Amino acid sequence: MDEDSHIFFDSKQREIKIFQEPHGLIVKNNNLEIGCFEFDTNDDNHDCLIHMQLDSNFQRSGIGTKVLSFAEELYCDFLVIDHLSTEGAALLNKFSSVRKFNHEICVYNGY
Repeated sequence: MDEDSHIFFDSKQREIKIFQEPHGLIVKNNNLEIGCFEFDTNDDNHDCLIHMQLDSNFQRSGIGTKVLSFAEELYCDFLVIDHLSTEGAALLNKFSSVRKFNHEICVYNGY
């Protein structure tokens, strides 16, 4: 495992690997991509989560929570544009570090 990846087992005991790529995080199981969490930088130079997707066969097994926790470690704090699915909004609500401002949700790590 290199320093830009993270390996864990989800609640169904499947090995999940998260890889850091130039524009975000890629999630894989058995070397197949099962999700991506894309980041960009806004005009104020803040990191923004602009898209998150996880294969429906892998949802509700702790993967999204692990990916966002890993993102908090990498990005420290980031914004999430408020156009989330019901599942995405519920996932972000699990984090006590989430703050919502206007049309953006802010995730702060340690602030």
